[in-house]
Amino acid sequence: MNIAVAAGKNIKNYVDEDALTACVFGGFKYLPTVYLKEFLGEAQNIRGVRLKNAISISDNLPQFHFWQAQPPLEWKGPSCEPDLILKWDDLVIVEESKWTSPKSGSGYSEGTVAPDEITNNTESKYLVDQLTREFHVAKRLSDDERKKYAVLFLTNHAIFPKAEVQQSIDSLDAPLREIAEKTIFWINWKSAAKIFNEIKDDSYEQPPNRLIAEDILNALKKLENIDLPFEGFDYLKNIEVPFDWFKLFPSNLFYIHLTYHFRTIAESATQLAPKKIAKRKSYIFYRGGKNG
Repeated sequence: MNIAVAAGKNIKNYVDEDALTACVFGGFKYLPTVYLKEFLGEAQNIRGVRLKNAISISDNLPQFHFWQAQPPLEWKGPSCEPDLILKWDDLVIVEESKWTSPKSGSGYSEGTVAPDEITNNTESKYLVDQLTREFHVAKRLSDDERKKYAVLFLTNHAIFPKAEVQQSIDSLDAPLREIAEKTIFWINWKSAAKIFNEIKDDSYEQPPNRLIAEDILNALKKLENIDLPFEGFDYLKNIEVPFDWFKLFPSNLFYIHLTYHFRTIAESATQLAPKKIAKRKSYIFYRGGKNG
C-alpha cells in the first residue's frame, strides 16, 4: 500500500489513523530493529522521562499484533482495540494512534470522575477513557506473562498532550496513578518521519532498507502531509553574542528571528547538497519589534 499511496493513487478518502499505523509500524517491522528501538526510546512520559531511560528494550524483533480487540475484564464499559501490541520476551507495549481525532472517551460515562471519588452509584459508571482502558490491557498482559509494560500514545501534537494524558491517569484507581505516570508514554508522527529520513539518507545503510524508508516517507507525505520535524535551535550554540550587548537595551527584549526553510520529504529526494541547505538559513537580530 505504501507504494500505491506514494504514487498518488486515489485512496486518500479511505485512509485514517489505521493507514498511518500500518505505514509506520509496517515499515519498522521489516527494517532492522534498532530503528524501532530508537523510535520507541524517544517517547516520554508525563514526568518528562524518556522510555529509553525508564525501560530496557531488547534488540530482538518483537511480535506485532495489530488491532486485537481486548475484553473489559478490569473495568465496566466498552472493550478496546489497541492499534498495536508489541511483545518481547520481557516487555509488552500497547500502542494507540491518533491523527486528527482526540482519544476515544474521557473519564467515565457520566463525567470525568475518578473511581475512588464515586460513592453510591458505582454500578452506573462506565469507563470510557481509551488510554485508561489500554493501560489496564497492558497491565493485564504484563501480569499474565510476567513482563514489563508500557502504553504508547502516538499523536499529531507538537508537544506533550499533558491534559489528555493527565485525564487518563486521573481515571485510574489512586494506587495505579503513580504507576501510570511512569508507564504511559507519548511521541508524535514526525519523530517517525525523522528516523525514516535518516535511514534514506544513510549511505552506509543497505539499499533495500533505504528504499523501504523512502517509500514510507513518500506515503506519509501523501497520506497526511507528514513532513520532517522542526529540529529546534541547537545551531544557535555556535552563534556568539557578547553579553554586554544586552546591557545596551535594558528596557527592550532581545529577539532572534529565524527563518529556516527545511527540506520537505519531496526535496529530500533531490539529494540537495549540504552547502545549498546552509544557504537557506537566515538570522535576523532585532529589538523592540524593529530591525536593528
